[in-house]
Amino acid sequence: MASYSGKTWSGNFNHRTRRTRLGLNFSRAIDNRRNEQLVDSFFFLVDETGTPITDPSTGLPIIANIPELSETDEDFLNNQVRGILTLTGRRTSVTVTATVSKREYEVSEEDEDSFDLGFNVSRQLGGSYSGSLRSLFRNTERENDTDEKVYEVGASLSKTFSKRTSASLGYDYRDEEDYTEHRVGLTLRANLL
Repeated sequence: MASYSGKTWSGNFNHRTRRTRLGLNFSRAIDNRRNEQLVDSFFFLVDETGTPITDPSTGLPIIANIPELSETDEDFLNNQVRGILTLTGRRTSVTVTATVSKREYEVSEEDEDSFDLGFNVSRQLGGSYSGSLRSLFRNTERENDTDEKVYEVGASLSKTFSKRTSASLGYDYRDEEDYTEHRVGLTLRANLL
């Protein structure tokens, strides 16, 4: 089992003007992940006396496999840089986010480098309507060659009826290696107090 030595640290930088906002965050920290996965569990088949049962054609003991659910709790060292840039106009706001991280796991050999890039545009459309478009790209490269790419795109249209009530209709699309998801949602908000 590995152990980490050295220092952990973090820092922030923020800058604002009337129409822009820039934020940067740097960190080196110990974090944790918990997983559940099926793990093969092999054993020899035995008769009622405890003697292994053999395969008549080969003469070898018969081995059975019953997968068991195993939980892992693993620490990792996370070196990360995050940034956000927001440009605000009279009716339109644009936000770009980016994250670069390197994770070094304590036990497994799943050390990974990842990069996220997000983009969001929101606009007041008039008539108490507003809309937004967003996208996200995530690329994760692991040392055990289980790389992962994720693409997400979304759009929403909102209507404000009064100070206390609003509704929004949204569509989200997500694409991973072997998985695609389309989601449509309708949200109604009402503040009663």
